[in-house]
Amino acid sequence: MRRLLVLLTAMLSVGCTAPTADPVTVELDVPEAGIAQPLEQHVDLGAEVTLRITSAVDDELHVHGYELHIVTPAGETVEEVFEADMSGSYEIESHQAGQVYMNLIVS
Repeated sequence: MRRLLVLLTAMLSVGCTAPTADPVTVELDVPEAGIAQPLEQHVDLGAEVTLRITSAVDDELHVHGYELHIVTPAGETVEEVFEADMSGSYEIESHQAGQVYMNLIVS
């Protein structure tokens, strides 16, 4: 009986684990004039994402859906790490310019 309980516990533990994906780094370089057309970046569901942003101007970027607010001082590279644990398309938008710079597509 004890072996059966141990086996069932092990099977349930394996079945409950989240899918894993390779970590990914997403580079976003924003020139002074902004980005005319939003870029697209595909990311696997479950990946650890390092968002590496360099902006020519002081700004704050918002990753919709994940509700990340990232302050980007001019000329500096800023990194934000998060888990892409929700599938869908998420805009990365500038609060300063009011432009969408990137669509992050998680699937």
